[in-house]
Amino acid sequence: MKPAARPPTELRQAIAELRPQLVRATWFSFAIGLLILAPSGYMLEVYERVVNSRSHNTLAMLTVLVLGAFIVMEVLDWARGELLREAGARFDARLSGRTFESLFQANLKRIPGGTLQPMNDLRTVRDFVGSPAVTAMMESPTGLVMLVLVFAVNPLLGWAAVVGALLQTLVAWMTERSTSKPLSQANRAAIGAQQYADGSLRNAQVIESMGMLRDIHRRWQIKQREFLGLQAQASEAAGGFQAVSRLIQQLLASLLLG
Repeated sequence: MKPAARPPTELRQAIAELRPQLVRATWFSFAIGLLILAPSGYMLEVYERVVNSRSHNTLAMLTVLVLGAFIVMEVLDWARGELLREAGARFDARLSGRTFESLFQANLKRIPGGTLQPMNDLRTVRDFVGSPAVTAMMESPTGLVMLVLVFAVNPLLGWAAVVGALLQTLVAWMTERSTSKPLSQANRAAIGAQQYADGSLRNAQVIESMGMLRDIHRRWQIKQREFLGLQAQASEAAGGFQAVSRLIQQLLASLLLG
């Protein structure tokens, strides 16, 4: 007999409920990505039609069209932001009560982990739903359309764009590989420092009466410095790869223009 399927967790259910908003936001992102081509099309039409014909009516109509495209793009961007904000608020409403109840029960039973850190983690996930990283992922399919258009202009330029994309992917992978471990350690150190501070505050009167404040403060500073050191290590590694990524972008842009 096949083992019974495990029921989905509350977190998975909460994420699944966001699918309608995320799907609509993805379609809006695709439309926004296509409308970004409006300025390029406008300039091509101006140099091809307006300059040769010297027609002010053609220039006026093209200007009206590109302005309309800009307005639609901004409206879609606003609508996408509202959808993602609504999705984040819905996610928070779905889990915030359950998280607070679990923290309260953990504190009553003196279970480790009954701190405010899960609430902070929930807020981080909620804010991530509407972050630029999510919108960038939603706009990534438009990059394929752009690549097809570049190949249509010139296959050599298309292959140059492919090579640039592969190099950017390689840099992103190397950045993730070099920063994931120190960032994970920094996150654990930050949580440990926060839990240590919370525990000290709960016993503030006992610590003060026993004259242990200086030692408690010193130990907390050690934990805090460990967190800051790991975070700085990850930032230094990411900064170097970001410089390489910007260099590749500039070289690729110059190559395509040339």
